[in-house]
Amino acid sequence: MTQNIEKAMQRFDKRYGTNGGYAKFKALLEEGQTLDAIGRTFGFTRQYASLKKIEFGLHPPEKKYQSKEWLDQRYLKDGKTLKEIAVECDVDPGTIYVHLKKFNVALKGVPSGQRHHRWKGGRFVRPDGSIVVTAGKDKGKYLHRLVMEQHLGRSLRRREKVIHLDGNKSNADIGNLKLVTKDQT
Repeated sequence: MTQNIEKAMQRFDKRYGTNGGYAKFKALLEEGQTLDAIGRTFGFTRQYASLKKIEFGLHPPEKKYQSKEWLDQRYLKDGKTLKEIAVECDVDPGTIYVHLKKFNVALKGVPSGQRHHRWKGGRFVRPDGSIVVTAGKDKGKYLHRLVMEQHLGRSLRRREKVIHLDGNKSNADIGNLKLVTKDQT
C-alpha cells in the first residue's frame, strides 16, 4: 500500500472510527452495499463515499449480471426469464434487460407488433379525433389522407387537403372525405 492511501485510511479512521472506520467501509463495499447505503452508515453523501472508494483504491465486487457469460448461461442456456434472474440478483428486471442489451444478447420471445399484449391496432386517436397510423410503412401518416391516396391511386400533392364532410375526424370512410386544394379551404 502506498503511503498516501495509508494516510487517507488513518484520517478516515480518525474521523469515522466510531462507525467502524476504514475496515467497516471496506467490508460494506465488499458485501455489495450501495454507495448510498454506505454513506448513510457513516453520515455522508453517496458522492463522498464514491470519492473515498477511489481514494482507497477499492473496487466493489462485480455483480453477477455484469458478466456476459453468466447472463448467457442463465438467460439462454438455463432458460430463465428476466424476472427470475432479477429476483436471483435482487435487482429490477429492467436492470437485467439493460445488461442483456449492452452485451447484445438476443431477447427471446419478446413479441412485437400485433403479437404484443399492448397492441392497439397500429392506430392512435389524437385529441382532435384524427387517426394516425403508428405501425408499418405508413407510420406517422393520417388515416384519412391514406384512404384518399388509395382511392386516387396516387400520393397527395402538397397543396391538396382532405376534409371530412360530416366534421367527424374519426370517420375516414371514403364517402365522408373530399379532396380540396389549400386555396379552397
